[in-house]
Amino acid sequence: HEVLLTVCVGVAVYPDDGDKTEQLLSRASMALSKARKRGRGECVFFAERMNAEAVDFLALKEGLYAARQQDQFEVHYQPYFCLQSQRIAGLEALARWHSASLGWVQPSRFIPVLEDTGLIHDVGQLLVEQVCEQLARWRSAGFVAPISFNLSPQQFGEELIVVQLVDTVERYGLTPQD
Repeated sequence: HEVLLTVCVGVAVYPDDGDKTEQLLSRASMALSKARKRGRGECVFFAERMNAEAVDFLALKEGLYAARQQDQFEVHYQPYFCLQSQRIAGLEALARWHSASLGWVQPSRFIPVLEDTGLIHDVGQLLVEQVCEQLARWRSAGFVAPISFNLSPQQFGEELIVVQLVDTVERYGLTPQD
């Protein structure tokens, strides 16, 4: 059997990146993590910005766990219009996070962290619940417009994602076509 091996390498250089073994290993590990994210066969040298990125990632990660426990995630709705009828043709549901300590955090900043930590599944389901609940209220008040929302590619990897979505939609008296 022929085996093809590829490697990713993270490099930290003494003394520029640290003068203690633990510090060098930690920084080489950060560089290795970046190399793995880039793909096979990558070699990445540690850069000081990686340290700042790691600190930011950890702060966001802790904040997101707290946000989930404290229901800090919200859904905002962006209408899209039909130019012919000059009416709302539908709404797009957008995930938003207002952190008690950070204020409004951009989705481009927090969604990758949700994906990296696996929290995207739990938070995604929470947001789907919020969308369905709001849609049911609007339907009972006579407002009818389709709502679309985005799912993470990780959520598509869940075996039961379709079953979960249909169950949630039906629990609110809606249909997937709503």
